[in-house]
Amino acid sequence: MKFLQKLAYASGLLSLMMAATPDDELQKNQFAFATQVNCGGRTWTHDELLGNVGGRPVYTIINQNRIYIRWDGNPDQSRKSQAFDNTAILLHMDNNRFPNDANGNRIVNSCVNSIDPSTMGNNYLGTQQGNMIPCNGKPITDGLRLGTYIGGDNVKTYQYAIIKDGLLRVNFHRETNTYSRDAISMGLIRQTIEGENGSSMNPNMGFTLNYNEVLSCFWNELPKNPDSVVDPEPNCPGGPTLGTISNVSQTALRFSYSGNGIPNIDWRIKSGSTVVRSGKTGTLSSTNVDISFSTLSAGNYTLEIEGGDCKSSVSTSNFNITPPNCAGGPTIATIANASTTALMLTVNGTNIPNLTWRIKKNGNTVANGKTGGLTANSVQITYPAQSLGTYTLEIEGGDCVSSVSSKSFDITSADSRMPCALGPNLKGISDPKSTELVFNFHGENVASIDWKIMKGSNMMRSARVNLQSDRPKITFAALPDGDYILAIEGGSCKSSVQTMAFKVGEALPIHISRFDGTPVSNGVELSWNVAEEKDGKGFEIIRFDSQMKSGSVIGTMPLSDKRVGEYKFLDKAPLYGNNYYQLKMVDEDGSFLTSRIITVRYDAISEAVVAPNPVKELVSVEFVSKTAGKGKVETYSLTGVKMNTTQSDIVAGKNKISLNVTGLNDGHYFLKVYYGDQEMNMRFFKIR
Repeated sequence: MKFLQKLAYASGLLSLMMAATPDDELQKNQFAFATQVNCGGRTWTHDELLGNVGGRPVYTIINQNRIYIRWDGNPDQSRKSQAFDNTAILLHMDNNRFPNDANGNRIVNSCVNSIDPSTMGNNYLGTQQGNMIPCNGKPITDGLRLGTYIGGDNVKTYQYAIIKDGLLRVNFHRETNTYSRDAISMGLIRQTIEGENGSSMNPNMGFTLNYNEVLSCFWNELPKNPDSVVDPEPNCPGGPTLGTISNVSQTALRFSYSGNGIPNIDWRIKSGSTVVRSGKTGTLSSTNVDISFSTLSAGNYTLEIEGGDCKSSVSTSNFNITPPNCAGGPTIATIANASTTALMLTVNGTNIPNLTWRIKKNGNTVANGKTGGLTANSVQITYPAQSLGTYTLEIEGGDCVSSVSSKSFDITSADSRMPCALGPNLKGISDPKSTELVFNFHGENVASIDWKIMKGSNMMRSARVNLQSDRPKITFAALPDGDYILAIEGGSCKSSVQTMAFKVGEALPIHISRFDGTPVSNGVELSWNVAEEKDGKGFEIIRFDSQMKSGSVIGTMPLSDKRVGEYKFLDKAPLYGNNYYQLKMVDEDGSFLTSRIITVRYDAISEAVVAPNPVKELVSVEFVSKTAGKGKVETYSLTGVKMNTTQSDIVAGKNKISLNVTGLNDGHYFLKVYYGDQEMNMRFFKIR
């Protein structure tokens, strides 16, 4: 395929363990962050006086190149010199610098951050180490249950710590709803800590967390970054130049570097031309740096480093991951219950983490794979359907080195699987790498799929994937750069074989730097940027149904005469709620590749504004609705107590719903606007 896509994915932050002994040669003066940034069409300067609210000045804070504000009227006067959480006060300053209109709300909502761990000033938040981030010295692991909130309806909401995009977030699951890892909110954690309605934190964590620790370590919102930094990233004074690589394991290594004035380092591990792991160190205190990462297979890799918060050239060095010798074994003891798709294996050996296995017929490998972590000396091996006959099973240590043990077995029972109801039909392959890829299929009642990766007539990799969606990701031992074919067929049921070609490690002739979608007044605008192009034909724009089971082409677009640059497409009839879009990129030879799927929410109501804010007596919610119907507005305290409800008829066009809040105490409140299945959340600040 000549016309392919190259998407730049931001790698999750990986853990860093710094050497304990500082290096005297390392300069102590590190680069500071910028004091000026650009966002929303204006330049923001640290400690700039923006205006006054209630006769008290509001100032800009530029922290880690992000925009925050501080207010001398902060109800918590101990924090008046620190970041303030209600950014909406900018819309109500005496100088009307940010008018309370669509443009003013856009600037404030897209540029200005509320308080987060970076502004707490106590250094409670530590550096990620594997699946753990320390908080005030307490290990917060991904998936840790924090506590259970009990609502007024006695329904429980479980709250978990998760690490998402390198940040600690609070994930919640109301027991009456389907679990989603994307359900993120800190709205109930304070009430849980305070024991409201019998709510409680998890007593089995091994430690306690107070609310200040939660605010200091967990991110309620993703950081909002500016459009650009006024002071460009400086050049590194010297280096970094990669020195030695040592202490190499499948999950960590140490490298040394030379240079001076290096604040931190960006690093990448490549297999061939594919980046398989990447990260950024914390502030450096030594020229010896320990990095850790998720498990890599044995093989040859390249480490690349360059300046993190300063610009430098890239320095590289090759290294090899060699697994340790197995302590004892493994050898095959017995093979039982061999069928056309599975067998039960019993092994002899000690401290064997996992196994690699191959099934051969007449000397040719017909299936291979790697087991998960072994917890017993027996393990079931599944494989693509085989015919009746005599086979040989070969095993050896997976993440440890051993000799090969082999044993013959017979498949004597015919395939008893029922035919698949529909499919699986292979629809596309996304983002193929040397160790993983995602494929898209269409089918019904298919619980698992058997897959093979072929190079010519040679089978390179194979396994069975149990399905959670119609876009499974499969992982495998590293493949050399080259052309391959993915073959899939039903695993739990019988089907015909579907194949599709893909490439690993080829320099891609088209580079797409992004693919985004934005709701606009007359639909959803999709945009993408082609950085480089060669021999391409054009794009098909695909929209999937709400269940993401089937997609339809809603438009096509040829490459323009300029070939590279910005492309836009307007979906004039999006669905209300979430819309799922994908680009299909077609070559002149008819081959194609699909992009990642993006989600764009198209709401019936939009452009919501709360005014005035802060408010003394009457607060109004103004918004635009695309349809007419019944709606309501509810007011909640910060602790989640409902204060009042207002029912309203919604008209197509501009709407304004007013609420009298004279009786409310001073402080922060939430407004929730409900219309159809849509819910919009806003905040206001009540003052006397």
